[in-house]
Amino acid sequence: MATAESVAIAPPKPIEIVRPHSPKQGRYDGPISAMVASYASGDHFAATRWILEILSAIEADSRGPSPQSMGEITQAINSVLAIIARPDYQIPESHSRNFLWHNPTIANAIATAGDNTTDAFVASLAGQKQEAFKSCVMLSARNNGDIRFDELFAAAPSLASAWLNETFKTTFSGNVNTRCRNKLISFARQVSGRYRYTKNVQEPYFLCTYLGAMEAERNLKSWINHAVKKTVPQIEGGKPSRTIAVISDLWFEGHSVYRTLKAYIEALAADYRLILISTIRKPEDLDTSLFAESFKLDFDGELLNTDPLNNLGLAVVIYPDVGMTGSSILLSNMRIAPIQIMMTGHPVSTFGSEIDYFISGQLVENPEHQANYSEFLVRLPGFGATHAKPTYEPQGTAKDFDGVLINASWYGQKVTRPFLDLVNQAIGEAVADDGSKVKLQVFAGGAATNRGGFGAFLRDMGEAITACEVVVYPHLEYSEYMAQMERADFAIDCHPFAGSNTVSDNLWLRKPVIALEGDRWFNRIGPAMLRAVGLGGLVADTPEAFKSLIIDMIRYGHVRDAFAADLSMADLDANLYTATGAKEFGSWLDSVIRSTPAGLA
Repeated sequence: MATAESVAIAPPKPIEIVRPHSPKQGRYDGPISAMVASYASGDHFAATRWILEILSAIEADSRGPSPQSMGEITQAINSVLAIIARPDYQIPESHSRNFLWHNPTIANAIATAGDNTTDAFVASLAGQKQEAFKSCVMLSARNNGDIRFDELFAAAPSLASAWLNETFKTTFSGNVNTRCRNKLISFARQVSGRYRYTKNVQEPYFLCTYLGAMEAERNLKSWINHAVKKTVPQIEGGKPSRTIAVISDLWFEGHSVYRTLKAYIEALAADYRLILISTIRKPEDLDTSLFAESFKLDFDGELLNTDPLNNLGLAVVIYPDVGMTGSSILLSNMRIAPIQIMMTGHPVSTFGSEIDYFISGQLVENPEHQANYSEFLVRLPGFGATHAKPTYEPQGTAKDFDGVLINASWYGQKVTRPFLDLVNQAIGEAVADDGSKVKLQVFAGGAATNRGGFGAFLRDMGEAITACEVVVYPHLEYSEYMAQMERADFAIDCHPFAGSNTVSDNLWLRKPVIALEGDRWFNRIGPAMLRAVGLGGLVADTPEAFKSLIIDMIRYGHVRDAFAADLSMADLDANLYTATGAKEFGSWLDSVIRSTPAGLA
């Protein structure tokens, strides 16, 4: 396992981080000098190459910066922006995509430094030939100043749409920052019919859910669907036969989509001819064992060749994970089969695509939750997902900390400041009376390091959690992640975008999980799982109740022990690691197919 090093991010508690690497001191000196020299000599094309090289290096080095490297990153990013802002420097059209791609890199680098200087550079662009484009390179949800959103989209809708797709990537590390999150919510609310479909559409479509503002999510997705529908072709379905297509690039062992939905597809294999369609991964990189046929559509990240979809004679098309790839968004806005179904791989509505049904579970959702979907909500027995037993075998590893160690499986974009404030208050109250030692181990995954955002994520985390020690892990291999989690006393689930597989992982390790229940699948699945295995007492329905549970679990060892003792393997086998709902899915689908006017061949 990587070595943990301490770095002071914010007083009074240092955050301990597990760093993938330590950047070499002075690594930017040569590239900065070369960039400046190229610009001064008039070789702006060479200067452009150096700018992009520096931005790529910043993206890598921001994954857990030391105070020394943070200073170097600050110098490097300001040197780059100073050149870009020069009136005579023109970004070559051939490199425009690369510059827009680095929009979140620039935003995160400035945030890592802790002092947002981008606004001053943007102000200096007034009247320049490339003012609009350069502004889009520099402006993001992390800026202090206001962004004239409507004016930007009115003047250059295609450019503004491409900018929006890129800047939404700041959500991965910036959702924890109140200003950044609020700006992203405002962007989602302001999107209108001026939005144009372009590359990386999956970024705002996928990430807007994590902002926790459903009305903004609904608006953004509805206009993205509207824009996509203008670009996609009509598909000739042919006469329906007993063929069902599953469209996914995430159908491989180990992925959460595959882990939770495989049983549903298995339930169809005996009665239907199944085909697997991908757009990014080759069939040989996926599990094709259930499928009679598999093929890949050509997709370059923007354009999709849909010709192979014509006349397949599909009765049904199933989307396990709409929104996690750009192609899934395109395809979900086409009518490929008479019956189109989505599942809980990414458990939120499309809010306006061509999908007919959303498959969920009676243990998780009530009939009134139909209001959360544009699709028809189907509540089958179970959770709307099945949980396979984790492959990790518990080793009985003891913790190496003489206090209370808490698992926080909080993937980067799931973490918000209001949630951290709630947890911090609870820990502060718990330790105030008896001086208990507490440590949070936060498993932020690869999200927080996306586009060099880890330094900014750590800064915001350090400002929020001041009541205890914190260790933050970026991506770990599954066995390392589980081994580290096994050391803890209990777990706190994230909110509002909570866990499913992470709850399963903790329960498998016999770690009680505290959860705050909400009103959408993603913050109801954890509570449903806890109730199913006899831990309903750890489910809170209000923030105050959530705080009280955290306080009691920290203060009282006998309470922790009692909940842990209730986690029997028999309960897990009988109530969690089952395929409940899979057989019923097959029966339900049979009835829907029989009632479909198109019929079957």
